[in-house]
Amino acid sequence: NIIGEMAHEVGEAYNRLADIKIAQAHEFSLQIAELVQQANKEMKQIENEKENQKNKEKDSKQKEIEKTKEVEITEKFKETTIKQQNLNKQINATLSLVNEYSAKVK
Repeated sequence: NIIGEMAHEVGEAYNRLADIKIAQAHEFSLQIAELVQQANKEMKQIENEKENQKNKEKDSKQKEIEKTKEVEITEKFKETTIKQQNLNKQINATLSLVNEYSAKVK
């Protein structure tokens, strides 16, 4: 009976951990969506700026500023990808624990 209660408590702990990880995943997803939206907005802005500048001469300083913006956007996409990969690892680890526990409880 005590073992059953302990197993039940462990199961509840795993479920709470899974809930926490799911909440974290949701939060990360929101943050990632924000970063992607911001990066897309900035990319569109850069495209518009390029279109507006097409018929004008560009000096080297302007080109350097645009290149810097493109590099920053690329870095944001890289950061977003890394965050998503880390999140996927956390989710997979949590699900493995939950599945392992579920298999033991059965």
